[in-house]
Amino acid sequence: MSQLYSREMFSHYIARNRKLAEVVVIAENKPGVLAVLANVLSEHGINIVSCSTTPTGPVGSIFFLVDYTEADKPLSEVISTYGKLGFVKEYHYREQVLPSIIFTNYAFPPTLANRRVIVIEVEKFIKLLSEFVDRTDYLKQLGRYMGEYDCSMYVPEGVEVKKPSELSELLRVLQVKGFGVPEVVEFSVERSKIVIRELFEKELGEAKERDHCVFTCGYLEGFLSKLFGREFRVEEEYCASVGKPHCCFIATSR
Repeated sequence: MSQLYSREMFSHYIARNRKLAEVVVIAENKPGVLAVLANVLSEHGINIVSCSTTPTGPVGSIFFLVDYTEADKPLSEVISTYGKLGFVKEYHYREQVLPSIIFTNYAFPPTLANRRVIVIEVEKFIKLLSEFVDRTDYLKQLGRYMGEYDCSMYVPEGVEVKKPSELSELLRVLQVKGFGVPEVVEFSVERSKIVIRELFEKELGEAKERDHCVFTCGYLEGFLSKLFGREFRVEEEYCASVGKPHCCFIATSR
């Protein structure tokens, strides 16, 4: 497995005794734009502490959280430079309201594949699920619903899956959403073996002395059933909550 790196989704920054600001630029979506915008800030001693882009066709949004404590010019003067760039459609900036902290004000709603999402910590999600830990039917149905939905949302119609690596790629939506890191180690439409590393649900198993990731079983059943147009049954062969290196699932078509 390749090295994994965390990525911040929730845009905020905390720094005591620093001057903080948020900048948003609406600009043409083409090579070099981000580099030019960042260079303007760098030339005047402004540090970018967070950056995200949202391309939406020919025009996209670029969000910066910056520390301008050591800037050699007033922030307003530096940012006004953007108005002279032909590829910039509009720009805005906002300085911190409270000392030491700034939250994004311009970016809303957070999206995944252009769909609005709500960001929730894994620990909080686990706590919510733990309230229903004895309702395995509920957990599995919830997972199945999410699996069916994700397949219909993120998998193009007519896609053909013939190899383990191809199914692994489609299941990467689990990784994008923060559920875990999937890998299909054996594949046929009749029977597949799927391992998931760093699966969030195994922590629920540890907390409740369970060794069965019911939600994920339901998710995989829904995803695979939607993908292949036939019913699947998924069972967990072994679980990381009992000391295994990962969770392993066996999917069989009915």
